[in-house]
Amino acid sequence: MNIVSGLDLISTRGHTSGHQSVRVLLPSGTSIIMTGDAGDLLENYEKEILPGESVDDIAALESIRRLNQLASLPNTRLFLCHDPILIQTLKLAPDYYN
Repeated sequence: MNIVSGLDLISTRGHTSGHQSVRVLLPSGTSIIMTGDAGDLLENYEKEILPGESVDDIAALESIRRLNQLASLPNTRLFLCHDPILIQTLKLAPDYYN
């Protein structure tokens, strides 16, 4: 669902029934998808493993697969904020992405 130009909500139910992830299109043309709690760790996406908690396992796995499909698009990157290793590679405030 498009909220405003460059900002979309993506239904990623499973962890909760109304869970959503956010896709931001940056001025550089790169898309960043903030996955929230759809999957906690990079391993959830690489091995299609369910998140630690989910109210609907089938929907949670479908959401991980959909996010993987979106991440395969050119200039698209998933931001997994719960992965302790990956978070160290991200720019955090006050730094930012263009």
